[in-house]
Amino acid sequence: MFTSKRQDKFTTGLINTRNDCFANSSIQAFAAMPGLDVYLNDILKQHKLLDKLPTNSEAPKLPLHEALATIVQELQVTITTQHYVSVWPFLQVIEKIFNSKISTNQNDAHELVQLILETLDNENTKLKKFVKQSNLNFVIPEMPFNGLLADQLTCLSCLNSSKPSFHPFAVLSLAVPQTSITSLEEMVKKNEVETINGYNCLRCKIKAILKVEKDQPTNSTAETQKLVAELKQKESNISINDDLPEDLDKFVKNYSYGGFKTENLQSTIVKKTLVVKPPRLLTVHLSRSMFTGTQVTRNSCRVQFEDEEDASSDEDNELNASKENVKYRLRAVIRHHGTHNAGHYECYRHKPALVKDTLNDTVVNTSPTINFGFAGFQLNSNELSSKSHNKRFKKIATVAKYPFWRISDTKVAEVKKEDVLRETQAVYMIYYERV
Repeated sequence: MFTSKRQDKFTTGLINTRNDCFANSSIQAFAAMPGLDVYLNDILKQHKLLDKLPTNSEAPKLPLHEALATIVQELQVTITTQHYVSVWPFLQVIEKIFNSKISTNQNDAHELVQLILETLDNENTKLKKFVKQSNLNFVIPEMPFNGLLADQLTCLSCLNSSKPSFHPFAVLSLAVPQTSITSLEEMVKKNEVETINGYNCLRCKIKAILKVEKDQPTNSTAETQKLVAELKQKESNISINDDLPEDLDKFVKNYSYGGFKTENLQSTIVKKTLVVKPPRLLTVHLSRSMFTGTQVTRNSCRVQFEDEEDASSDEDNELNASKENVKYRLRAVIRHHGTHNAGHYECYRHKPALVKDTLNDTVVNTSPTINFGFAGFQLNSNELSSKSHNKRFKKIATVAKYPFWRISDTKVAEVKKEDVLRETQAVYMIYYERV
């Protein structure tokens, strides 16, 4: 058994008994995110307080919140010798929630993370609903992984747009291009703007109908004239994908005159997708599935990513995109080595902010940790930056030199930041936190 005097050399590993690396790497990544610790402590504290109130009904349980907090707390304990625990007490809670067994075959880390975040969000929503229905003065914290995307379509022929549609997300999934090398920044930009051919633009069809009816002498029926007049009145307020009343919709779709048919009129549009509400914790999934026509293979494109990412929007405000100065810092990376159907997952996990207390020669963790809502001793950044504390608390050289652990189940090794950023071909999931 290896030991070390340094308290940043080791962290608790997770035992792999039966293809567990997909779960082990995912939970290790969660243990690297201080914002998750703050959220779990807050919601569990609120839940404990709700349980003590003399209400007519019992507050909804938070089994996955409690299970996640328990295992993350185990992984965050500062140790000086190799130590391992099992991920299965946590996975068994998931099995109980869904009344189903997790397969012992190869599983996907992204699918597990998505399931965990959706289940946490469901528990959060139920607790908020209970508080609202009970007229209680409690503020349940927002899920820190939740963000909001907005889509808008613009026709390149008539230059009119659709009404924005909004989509919540907890994991930002990006398709890796079939090239030799790209960057996360390029992939995000490509995801923001997409060109689509063969689109049935409603405004283009209406505009064409009105032009035909104006320029050509027709023997229109009274019903046609009535519908055309109605279209002319509504045209300026109609978006390119609006829903028309049934009679107007049928008229536009089936309109034809002198060889012109609206069903043959198609346009090219640009789809713009922007993050209008950036999450506090940004989880990025790089979809490496590649269809070759006969089988699905793994896309080995090298994806470059940075320790810090700027998610500030420089777009106009038509989609109500956030104008905040949004910056993220890397907290964890899940790498996958192997084929599309099989392989091994590992996690690069950022070390906590450990400093040395020169007064009593001990190491202090200044990062938030799991305390289940019971406040404990915790230094904040203001205290550390003060002159008196600046003399007392010193940075640890090895934390600065090796800020990450590379964790492969029970194997733990210290690595430099550059080692993590070099994982361009194996990177599968990236975890950032707002700064």
